[in-house]
Amino acid sequence: MHQAQIPTSGTGDIGIAKNLQARKLHVLGDGRFQRLSVGLNFIDLFTTSTSSHLLVDDPGKAQKSLFISVLSTKSSGDDRHIYFSAEKLEGVLLTRMTIRGNGNVGIGTETPSLKEAFIYKNGHLPDVSCEKKFRRMGLTS
Repeated sequence: MHQAQIPTSGTGDIGIAKNLQARKLHVLGDGRFQRLSVGLNFIDLFTTSTSSHLLVDDPGKAQKSLFISVLSTKSSGDDRHIYFSAEKLEGVLLTRMTIRGNGNVGIGTETPSLKEAFIYKNGHLPDVSCEKKFRRMGLTS
């Protein structure tokens, strides 16, 4: 049986793989944190050649999932999209919000065509009347 050697610094920082110690725990490679007791809850951190991911999952009857992905959109890797997915429908995570590299933000779509800045500037979504107009029409209290 081999004993694992975990290099530490004088400050208590731990580096796993190639003696890294940039943070309190620095791991080179993908990782998983999983509960040891009741339940199978876990957090996965992993990457591919074009993306980075965070998966928080609680498998079982009342499964709860959160999946955040950052994907390169160009071969140069200088543009990124961020996808927030949650819940599962027949084992497939559903994308709930997308932030495109060009600043477009979408809720309930992976292909948003609106910029979040429009809402901040105008106080409402494009093609949706503002609250003042609804009040004038007597449609709100």
